[in-house]
Amino acid sequence: MDAASDTAASLHDQANDLYWNSSETVDQLAARLGMSRNALYASVKPIPAGGTCPHCNEALVFTNRSSRSAGKATCPGCEAEVQLESEAPAGEATGAAPEAAAPPLVGIDLHEVPPPESGGRLDQLKESLAGVEPERAAMIGGAAALGVAVGAAAIKVIRRKS
Repeated sequence: MDAASDTAASLHDQANDLYWNSSETVDQLAARLGMSRNALYASVKPIPAGGTCPHCNEALVFTNRSSRSAGKATCPGCEAEVQLESEAPAGEATGAAPEAAAPPLVGIDLHEVPPPESGGRLDQLKESLAGVEPERAAMIGGAAALGVAVGAAAIKVIRRKS
């Protein structure tokens, strides 16, 4: 490897390290390192999440700081998203480094979580629209489009006479 490649690799390693171990924003880090946000994001490598995938037993990783904060890990093998839950009491501060402070984690498959209970207005609207026959919906849509066209033509005629 030549000196330029070594320097670039070193800068990318430094960007990755700062991204995971700093509380600075991505904009601040990019300015500090003299690189674009895209280059910084390209430098970020996933870190181990400390759990295994419930589907394929592959080691889970965090792909970014937001997923680490939310406890959402990704399986690089099958791309499943897994919510990790802490077994330690919430809000317990250790004062240790982020990697050392991580409590033991238990995986929950997000695809197996049941959807929230229905009953909202949006759900009611969807149900009522599902009962409309497709032909009737097409007829109503066509009538609305025809009304718009007739209205536009009427405005055009009125403007000519004015």
